[in-house]
Parts: sequence; C-alpha cells; structure tokens
Amino acid sequence: MDGITADEITAKFRELMTDENRTIVVQGLEADDTKHLSETEARDIINRVSTAKLTPYEDKATGTSLVSEELKGSAVVKTVVLPQFDAVEWTLANNVKVVYRKADYEKDNIILSGFSFGGLSKLDNDLVLPGMLMPSIIGMYGAGDYDNITLQKMLSGKKATVSLSLGEVTENVSGSSTPKDFETMMQLLYLKLAKPRFDQEAHNSIIGRFAAMIGSQEKNPEKIKSDSVSLITTGYNPRTTILTKDNISKITMEQVQKVYNDRFHGADEFTFFIVGNVEKEVVLPMVEKYIGSLPVSNRKETWIDRKVNQPKGKITKEISMPLTTPKSTVYISLSSNMKYNPYNYLGLQVIQGILDLVYTEKVREDQGGTYGVRIGISGVKRPEQKAEGTITFDCNPVRANDLKAIIYQQIDSLVQEGPSKVNLDKTVNNLLKNREENKMHNSYWVSTLNRYYSYGINSNDPKNYEDILKSFTVNDIKKLSGQMFRKADVVDLIFKPAQ
Repeated sequence: MDGITADEITAKFRELMTDENRTIVVQGLEADDTKHLSETEARDIINRVSTAKLTPYEDKATGTSLVSEELKGSAVVKTVVLPQFDAVEWTLANNVKVVYRKADYEKDNIILSGFSFGGLSKLDNDLVLPGMLMPSIIGMYGAGDYDNITLQKMLSGKKATVSLSLGEVTENVSGSSTPKDFETMMQLLYLKLAKPRFDQEAHNSIIGRFAAMIGSQEKNPEKIKSDSVSLITTGYNPRTTILTKDNISKITMEQVQKVYNDRFHGADEFTFFIVGNVEKEVVLPMVEKYIGSLPVSNRKETWIDRKVNQPKGKITKEISMPLTTPKSTVYISLSSNMKYNPYNYLGLQVIQGILDLVYTEKVREDQGGTYGVRIGISGVKRPEQKAEGTITFDCNPVRANDLKAIIYQQIDSLVQEGPSKVNLDKTVNNLLKNREENKMHNSYWVSTLNRYYSYGINSNDPKNYEDILKSFTVNDIKKLSGQMFRKADVVDLIFKPAQ
C-alpha cells in the first residue's frame, strides 16, 4: 500500500475515465409537473466540467487540538458517591452536574450523554420546524472557527462525535469516542456549546439539499401515509409539522440561531453522563477543563404541556391513494391515561411482548395475512402520564378489514381473559434474558442513570425490574390490559389503493 503514489492514482483514473462506453442514468419520480434532465442537458453538464478551469484544492493548515485558547475551567466543589450504580456525581463551580461511571465491558467505547428540561415545548409555533431540523442543520455549519469540511479533516483518523437534539420536553447531548480520543470528544462538546458556528453559505447549501430531497418525496406514498398519521393522531394541531419543499425553503439561519442560542443557552441546565472504559484520573481533569469552561445561564426551566394530544374517542378512516404496489396498510394508534411507574411501564412491555407472540401466530402464521405485525406499547410521563401504543401491518387490500378484526379480537381476549400462562412466561423470560445481556453494554448504564436523574427511578434495582416482572400473574396483565385498552382513545386507519 505504501508504494502507491498519487501520480499512479491519477494515471489510472485518466485511463478509466473515458468518453467511450459511458452510460448516463437519470432517475426521478414520474409526475406531470416534474421535469427531468434531457440527454442534451446531461451531456452539457459533463462537457462544462471537462472544459472548466479547476484549481487544485488548497488544504488549510490544521492543528492537533480543536480548542486553541486557554480555558480557565471550574473545579469540582461537591462529590456524591452513587454506590447503587458504582458511579460518582460531581458538581462543578459553574453549577454543572456530571455523573461518571467506569465500565470496561466494551474496551474501545466511551459514551457521553446529557439532558435538560424544556425542549420543543418552549418554542413558539413558528419555530417548531426549525427546532426539529436544527440538529441536522447545525451539524453542517461546523463548530468554533472551523467550517464543516475543515472540522471533518481535523477529525480524520479519530473516533469522536458529539451531536445535539431537541425532544418535546428535553434538550439532549449525545457523543461517543474511544479512550484514545476522549479529549477530542470533550473538545467537540466545548465547541458545540460554547462556540457554536453559524455559516450562511453552509445554511443555504443544506436547506437547498433538504428542500430538494423532500420535494422529490412529496408524492411518495410512504410520506403521504406518515404525514396523514401525524396530522390525524394530533387532531391537526398547529404544532404538528409536515415537511414540504416550501416550508423547508423558508427556514432562515436566524431562526436556527435563535433556537440554538435559547435551548442550549447554559450548561448549568444540563446533567451530563460519562460512561465507559476511561479512568477517573483521566476524566476528572477533562471534565473540569472543558465542561467547567462552558457558559451558564443561571436559569431554571421546565417544560410546557402544549396539549398536542390524540383526539378523544375513536376515529376510523379509510384513505384511498395512488399506489404502484396494490397493498393496504392498517395503522391503529391507542392512548390511555396511566400513571408512570415501574409496575405500569413494565406491564406495558409485557403486554407488547404477548401481543407480538399472539399476532405472529394468529395473523402471520395461521392466516398468512402479512409478513409481520409491528407493535409498540410504552408508558410516557411527560408532558402527560399516558400509555401509548401503535399496531400496524401491510396486507392484501381485500383482507384488511378481516385481519384488522383479528387485531381487536386478541386485544379483547387479553382484556376479558388475560394472556395464556405460556405466553406470559415466555415474554417475561425474554425480557429478563435481554436485561442481563444489556447490562454488559455502556448504553444500559447511560439510560439507567438518565432515568434516575430525569424520573427519580432506579431501574437497576431488582425491586424496580426483576422482582416486578417475576411477580406478574395472568390476572395482573389482564387488569393492566383493561386499563390500557378499555377506555383508550383510538385512531383506526386503513390506507388502500385508489380504484
């Protein structure tokens, strides 16, 4: 490999890249209002490039450190040992909390995570769309003094990432690195939060790409289904954002900057977690230097309940749409009031597992009606304590209603009679087995710490997990199923081919 020269690569490229035996492929959606490249236009593009004067790429000098200035940092002023997690909590002088846990299950992995309360719920309606897309857009700006191309060059050969995102009620930071590149990850965190970069040229480029991509998908049946589900299940709430070429094109850099500066304004609103194969003696000075130098806001925030809820009662719709492949999609959404606690949300996981077994047997195997029924059932605490579920599958259009009837029959059976003991035991054993496997991964400990700090629940404690799962009886799941399904608000949709 070392013997291959740049000149040899260039010579081989010129040998292969000839005008003979060239095939040009143009692809896109079929639509009356869509104009594709003609053969002449495609050839013109190639000719313009081949005759253009192209100057060699000029490589900008890059250093080894992403942060060039001296950082004052902040010392740890309070330490709390967390023996239940084999972890430690540090409070820095700038009032930022950092929780650290050494874990060497994955030798080459360190995970960084962080959250604060607020999220999209704190944004006015006109900023919800920029807020949703901000994480993707901001990543293309670069960070600090570096545009995105330069930043990626500086990260070449390193395994370190940091990204930001907005949930409905939280701001989130996530990152990962190898032990060798831990400091690079901490430098990225510092740049993202203390030295955000806003680049108009990069903004125009990414918005143009996003708009073109969404524009090409606007008649895609899967997007139409997804948009329909979003609108119907939220009662056409004005905060429900549907991506279109037009509304993406209108997102300005000033809007992105406003969202970014407000939601990631102060590090003291965050709790950070660092879990992985790195020693305390390495982590502590890095935390004090980089997280200790982050700006703070001295504000305390919570979220707002914007009342973006599923409509009350039951909504049933059949939606016809042009489809190349004649199939129907059945989509059922359910929402019920339910307290968020370990007993309830673990019970919902068991119900999901049982229904997965039942639908595989009754709908897929016995009826041969679909490749699989997709089920998601979970408990949520914020902005309201609820149990939420979705059940969806694709099938032959003529069988949609018959197969959907089986879905409801099995739910009714669960509510009236409870599950079979065999299915209950199988589901509980699967959850317990997965639990033991998950404990050997850093992501388990990050999510466990996150739940403890954001919900006040120690899910690593057997009494909040194993003991509850092992205690569930057929009658317990029957009762929980009744809570979930008896008074649930339901959106029942069938997407079918237009006649």
